Amino acid sequence: MRWKQCVGGLVGVALGGGGGAALAAPAPGYDQTAPQLTSVQVSPVVDVLASEGNQVLVDLSATDNLTGLRSIYLQFTGPEGPDGYTAIAFASRSLSAPVASWQGRVVWTPNTDTVPGAWRLTEVQLTDLNGNTARYDETALAGLGSSTLTVRNAAKDAAAPKLVSGLLLNETLSQTATLPGGYSWLPVYIQADLVVRDRVQRGYIASGVNSAELTFCEQTALPSGCNWYNQFTLEGSVGWRRTGQYTLNTSGAPFHDNAYLTLGRYELVKVMLVDRAGNQILLTGTSMGGETDFSTMFPSTTITLTP
Repeated sequence: MRWKQCVGGLVGVALGGGGGAALAAPAPGYDQTAPQLTSVQVSPVVDVLASEGNQVLVDLSATDNLTGLRSIYLQFTGPEGPDGYTAIAFASRSLSAPVASWQGRVVWTPNTDTVPGAWRLTEVQLTDLNGNTARYDETALAGLGSSTLTVRNAAKDAAAPKLVSGLLLNETLSQTATLPGGYSWLPVYIQADLVVRDRVQRGYIASGVNSAELTFCEQTALPSGCNWYNQFTLEGSVGWRRTGQYTLNTSGAPFHDNAYLTLGRYELVKVMLVDRAGNQILLTGTSMGGETDFSTMFPSTTITLTP
């Protein structure tokens, strides 16, 4: 293997031979030239938890004079991780057939373990069918297009969400209630709105509250007698990532979910919040032996189920 300097990088030329033996002169037309990278564009921002835009897209153009480009290898360098080591990631692509001129894309998909922050494309290797390899370092890449990006990874959010306040939108429900129009076979729902906020530690971004569950128990069964016959839940979720403070709606159809549900006055006893990074918090009311006084967050904390 013989090397020659290129601008900001190295080009390796495979000539064959080895072990210190003299190399024979190549035959006319023998491919000694490594591929050439002509442009590179890296998508500037990637969000690991997003349903779209969660991949790093690297668009490249390259040429090869004889045998054709065969494979592409990329190296990314990121910030220092919590273990004290610099983060590194790799991506590659092999072409189904070698080509003399190529425009295409190599994709890197960060995961929930990827360190968030500023990343750089620090090396590109191009190899042709004859094994000639060109290596472009960070300096060379800077002159060919864009090579930096930001990784947003809210999965590194390790803080549980916070319940700010709530409102029961229905405080009574009749067992014989039906929807307007007489659709007696359809469930009748009750609802509650929660004002929630996802907290986050310094240096990371919040993943956003993803779901909530409220549990109600019939008052005469408190504090320890709640079971399938005398409790029900309201549930809600967010179909996309939302950050900051916002209102999350929850709902449930107690009589549809459980035809044997006991009638009576039901007290809010638990609220569970889960964010998109999987952090969760379970608040248990004082009426059930817990430490949370829901009356400080809700104007009313009871729902009455009537005949």
